[in-house]
Amino acid sequence: LDEDELVTLNRAVLQEFKHIRTRKANDVKATLTVGQPVEWSGRKGHQSGILHKINRKNAKVRVGNVEWTVPLTMLKAVA
Repeated sequence: LDEDELVTLNRAVLQEFKHIRTRKANDVKATLTVGQPVEWSGRKGHQSGILHKINRKNAKVRVGNVEWTVPLTMLKAVA
Protein backbone atom coordinates (compact mmCIF):
# COMPACT_ATOMS: atom_id res chain seq x y z
CA LEU A 1 0.00 0.00 0.00
CA ASP A 2 1.21 3.46 -0.80
CA GLU A 3 0.87 6.48 1.50
CA ASP A 4 -2.39 7.77 0.00
CA GLU A 5 -4.07 4.37 0.40
CA LEU A 6 -2.90 4.14 4.01
CA VAL A 7 -4.27 7.63 4.78
CA THR A 8 -7.62 6.70 3.21
CA LEU A 9 -7.74 3.43 5.15
CA ASN A 10 -6.84 5.21 8.40
CA ARG A 11 -9.66 7.74 7.89
CA ALA A 12 -12.16 4.95 7.25
CA VAL A 13 -11.10 3.08 10.41
CA LEU A 14 -11.27 6.22 12.55
CA GLN A 15 -14.71 7.06 11.15
CA GLU A 16 -15.96 3.57 12.05
CA PHE A 17 -14.63 3.93 15.62
CA LYS A 18 -16.44 7.27 15.86
CA HIS A 19 -19.72 5.65 14.75
CA ILE A 20 -19.29 2.83 17.29
CA ARG A 21 -18.69 5.32 20.15
CA THR A 22 -21.71 7.37 19.08
CA ARG A 23 -23.94 4.26 18.99
CA LYS A 24 -22.77 3.22 22.46
CA ALA A 25 -23.44 6.70 23.85
CA ASN A 26 -26.91 6.75 22.28
CA ASP A 27 -27.73 3.30 23.73
CA VAL A 28 -26.79 4.47 27.24
CA LYS A 29 -28.57 7.80 26.73
CA ALA A 30 -31.83 5.98 25.96
CA THR A 31 -31.75 4.25 29.37
CA LEU A 32 -31.05 7.35 31.51
CA THR A 33 -33.29 10.14 32.79
CA VAL A 34 -32.52 13.39 34.61
CA GLY A 35 -32.79 12.97 38.38
CA GLN A 36 -31.82 9.30 38.26
CA PRO A 37 -29.07 7.97 40.57
CA VAL A 38 -26.02 6.82 38.58
CA GLU A 39 -22.54 5.47 39.28
CA TRP A 40 -19.22 5.22 37.45
CA SER A 41 -15.56 4.42 38.02
CA GLY A 42 -12.93 6.93 37.02
CA ARG A 43 -9.51 8.23 37.98
CA LYS A 44 -10.75 9.15 41.45
CA GLY A 45 -12.26 5.71 42.02
CA HIS A 46 -15.89 4.65 42.24
CA GLN A 47 -18.35 7.56 42.32
CA SER A 48 -22.11 7.86 42.51
CA GLY A 49 -24.44 10.81 42.18
CA ILE A 50 -27.62 12.19 40.65
CA LEU A 51 -27.90 12.77 36.91
CA HIS A 52 -28.40 16.52 36.42
CA LYS A 53 -28.18 17.01 32.63
CA ILE A 54 -27.72 14.77 29.58
CA ASN A 55 -25.70 16.13 26.66
CA ARG A 56 -24.83 14.52 23.34
CA LYS A 57 -21.94 12.36 24.58
CA ASN A 58 -21.52 13.44 28.22
CA ALA A 59 -23.69 13.97 31.25
CA LYS A 60 -23.52 16.32 34.21
CA VAL A 61 -23.69 14.39 37.48
CA ARG A 62 -24.01 16.00 40.90
CA VAL A 63 -22.04 14.43 43.74
CA GLY A 64 -22.84 16.49 46.82
CA ASN A 65 -22.05 20.10 45.91
CA VAL A 66 -19.74 19.15 43.03
CA GLU A 67 -20.84 18.64 39.42
CA TRP A 68 -18.87 16.18 37.27
CA THR A 69 -18.90 15.86 33.49
CA VAL A 70 -18.90 12.13 32.77
CA PRO A 71 -18.94 10.33 29.39
CA LEU A 72 -22.27 8.53 28.89
CA THR A 73 -20.47 5.27 28.18
CA MET A 74 -19.04 5.28 31.75
CA LEU A 75 -22.40 5.71 33.50
CA LYS A 76 -24.50 2.95 34.97
CA ALA A 77 -27.96 3.42 36.47
CA VAL A 78 -28.24 2.55 40.16
CA ALA A 79 -31.22 0.27 40.75
